[in-house]
Amino acid sequence: TDFNKPAWVFEFLRNKFSFPQASGGIRTVGVSARIYLPQHFSMYRRLLNEDELWHFLDGYGFKKVRTQDLSFKERVSLFKDAEVILGPHGPGLRHVVFSRTGAKLIEIFKPDFVDPTCWAHV
Repeated sequence: TDFNKPAWVFEFLRNKFSFPQASGGIRTVGVSARIYLPQHFSMYRRLLNEDELWHFLDGYGFKKVRTQDLSFKERVSLFKDAEVILGPHGPGLRHVVFSRTGAKLIEIFKPDFVDPTCWAHV
């Protein structure tokens, strides 16, 4: 999706913050290509059945990652290497801009939530 922004914006960010693994001191995050980003610190966007969801996702090779424990460079590296990114709607997914072409984003919303940008292309 283009998030209603020109493609050059994403390309600029990817190029500006592409950190080579050999230099820059990026610690290997050591997670799979399928990541789940829990929303631990939100009072309003808590998943009531997160334990059941995690049990399901674990069976499909997802790894739970707390991005708040990572540096910015590590977050960029994590999203760049991910094939599937899953998490609740919100700021925890902001680094998806660094994901590779073809990566899948699975975003969890409240049943009654409507994001107007999703309807912009309908």
